[in-house]
Amino acid sequence: MSGTTSTTQEKTDKNEKLKSLKIMLIGEAAVGKSSIMYRYTMNSFKLNMLGTAGIDFKKKEIVVNNEPIKIVLYDTAGHERFRKIIKNHCKGANGIVLVYDIGEEKSIERLSTWMTDIEENSDKGVEIILIGNKSDIEPRKITEEQGKELSLKYNVPIIETSAKTGHNIDLLFDMLINNILSKERKVESSNKQEIDIKKNEIVNINQTKKKPESVGCQCLIF
Repeated sequence: MSGTTSTTQEKTDKNEKLKSLKIMLIGEAAVGKSSIMYRYTMNSFKLNMLGTAGIDFKKKEIVVNNEPIKIVLYDTAGHERFRKIIKNHCKGANGIVLVYDIGEEKSIERLSTWMTDIEENSDKGVEIILIGNKSDIEPRKITEEQGKELSLKYNVPIIETSAKTGHNIDLLFDMLINNILSKERKVESSNKQEIDIKKNEIVNINQTKKKPESVGCQCLIF
């Protein structure tokens, strides 16, 4: 019994220490957000999936550069009545996947509204990627050229995916997660440089001060 408790505690401690990334899936209803989440986390696809009511989420552990990372995916409802809930969950997100359906022209009509919600409610500098889902559908209603124009308009990268076949699903998250981690490393490096500069300034200030005549130990405390 004690052995089981110990093992459970070890797993809990390990999970608490894991680096965690929060990623939101946002877009109109029926564009395939839930299917993308299930394909990435469970490698499965359901034809008749019920629409999300509010917020759903799933977790997946991955390894990047020998570091285990817990990915928490939040699948959001696309209906207007749930917008307030979605706005609240944007805070603290490391990445946002904005999804449209290449087989449905209406799915891009409110992209500007979604982008405004993201910009107003997410942390500054959050990584965003635009996804044209259902690339397996024929005939398509939104062309690749239109997708590129949207990418330029909102200044975000774009990938076309198919949750049904799995096409580019892993690539989508690999790209987003690598962008998130790369930005974090740049911020950490910049912060370290600022700290080093401040330390050097303190040392220089103390070095220019006139030393007391009495002999003794002089210590600088940072």
